[in-house]
Amino acid sequence: MSDERAIRYPAVAGQFYERNSNRLRNQLDQCFLHDLGPGKLPETPLDDDEGRILGAMCPHAGYLYSGPPAAKVYFQLARQPRPDTVVVLCPNHSGWGEPVSVWPDGEWETPLGRLAVDEALNAGVLARCAHARADRQAHLREHSAEVQLPFIQYTYFEPPKIAVICLGTHQREALRSLAEALAEVTAEGHYLLLASTDMSHQLSKRDAERLDKMALDKVAAMDAESLLDVVEANDISMCGVAPTAVMLAACKLRGAESAELLAYSTSGDITGDNAHVVGYAAAVVRAAS
Repeated sequence: MSDERAIRYPAVAGQFYERNSNRLRNQLDQCFLHDLGPGKLPETPLDDDEGRILGAMCPHAGYLYSGPPAAKVYFQLARQPRPDTVVVLCPNHSGWGEPVSVWPDGEWETPLGRLAVDEALNAGVLARCAHARADRQAHLREHSAEVQLPFIQYTYFEPPKIAVICLGTHQREALRSLAEALAEVTAEGHYLLLASTDMSHQLSKRDAERLDKMALDKVAAMDAESLLDVVEANDISMCGVAPTAVMLAACKLRGAESAELLAYSTSGDITGDNAHVVGYAAAVVRAAS
């Protein structure tokens, strides 16, 4: 039985998403049914001959804004068998904790229940990546992984285990080492690597779309190094560029052959304010079909 001290309780329930379980399920329904989402509820399981999804990139704002494009990722995931573990790679918005912070054990709780942490996978990452540290501090108030968990619980009748890794560094060697470690520990079995990121922040819609396309072209090309380069060179405020780069690099090492952009929208598409927007993109990375 998990140690009570190892439970990570919700930090942003009632802010980014509904606190009540019934209202939360209804909110998730509406994300899928939204015009910017799939437009229909997921059906599980369906045959999907497009190739197994090894990784995904998903936004992490409040569900009102980023829930519909996020639902496009989970709609595709629902078409495939449930993974053994979802590895959620997220940015560190608080600056707390270790630069490569692995929540080591226990469970994460949402209004929809608890998800068990894959302690064996985490131990494997910690043993292989010299930059990674077992750490809870970075995760205590971080929303970018938490908002993915209700979607995971909604998508799978029996939720998979999770591993959550919070990244507060863009140091190339650390990111390469983590990608290699993840590729090794997920080489056998069915694992999903999920990078949590929003795109440009507080720009005009026109500028956000221009800059975000530069980054998303590198995601589509599965070029992790060039993604980091273009974001740095053009000062693109893509908060989860490090998680996305790690996901792409690890998936490529695992045999991924293609990435598909599923959605792109901005907060302006919801609010009507196109002067100061945040961009939201969703993509999946597939193995050979």
